[in-house]
Amino acid sequence: MAAKTFSEGRKMVLCSEALKAFVIQKQVDGLSPRTVDFYNGKIRMFVAFVSDKPVRDLTLQDGQNWVLHLGSRNRYVNHPFKKEVPEPMSRATLRGYVRALKVFASYLYEERYTKTNVFGRIRLPADTKRVVDILSDEEIVRIFGAINPNCKLGARMHAVLSLLLDTGMRIGELERITFEDIDFKQHHIKITGKGDKQRYVPFGVTTSKAILAWYNMFRDEEGDDRLFQMSQHSIAEGMKRLGRKVGIERLHPHLWRHTYAVRWLRNGGDVFSLQAVLGHSDLEVTKVYIHLAQVDIENKHRLVSPVDRLGLGKRLRKTGT
Repeated sequence: MAAKTFSEGRKMVLCSEALKAFVIQKQVDGLSPRTVDFYNGKIRMFVAFVSDKPVRDLTLQDGQNWVLHLGSRNRYVNHPFKKEVPEPMSRATLRGYVRALKVFASYLYEERYTKTNVFGRIRLPADTKRVVDILSDEEIVRIFGAINPNCKLGARMHAVLSLLLDTGMRIGELERITFEDIDFKQHHIKITGKGDKQRYVPFGVTTSKAILAWYNMFRDEEGDDRLFQMSQHSIAEGMKRLGRKVGIERLHPHLWRHTYAVRWLRNGGDVFSLQAVLGHSDLEVTKVYIHLAQVDIENKHRLVSPVDRLGLGKRLRKTGT
């Protein structure tokens, strides 16, 4: 006699109950709290969408209807930093929701909650080619020129932006840095990234001075151990105010990471080293920056082309060659 599946043995396992078991399993698997929250948040929304029906009653159409619903939602719904706008969510965001749903469906099948991988036939939406926005030299100078490094708030923002621009780290990584993570002799910082993976990222002399000025002159010794003693939200809000002040409304933390990556490639850095510095597990993610850097190089070549600037084309026409 065939063994009963879990869902057959317990006739009314609700989606919410299976989700709790799923979250525990991912924690046991060693996923970072951020990744677990990513899955939990998105799948909880799906559970609410299907009215927390029994797992055994899930159908492919439930998943398809969910994807259609997501495609019709406004962008930035319940976003912590951005206002909701009447536009469809980006393709990249939609892929994240669908990927979470498919991971959950695979778990349900592997743990015998379902007889089949219910959403296995749902395909990830095609990823669109992203246009990477970066800060220009003039904008960077304008931003730093608007900061007063001789006061507490200014010294902290000066150090924060110097680190972001000089290392390409994520804002969540910057939030967690302690003074002990920084090696001023070797000029590198130990960063704990996604999945609690650690890496060392170099920084320059100017950034070193900005960090020490903040730490030695203004940092609150009674606060927590973190270098900047700020949440990601506080950093983003401070940056938004600074952006409005200098007329750069699009200023946000990840813009510095984009800027760092493109400048790395522009200045001759290779994509494999950039992958290591940025902490990307997939090289394809890093390659997003290559196109913009290449376009920039081609545009600069048009301005400095030795053949064009010497006017060799005119000489060829004159000689009839």
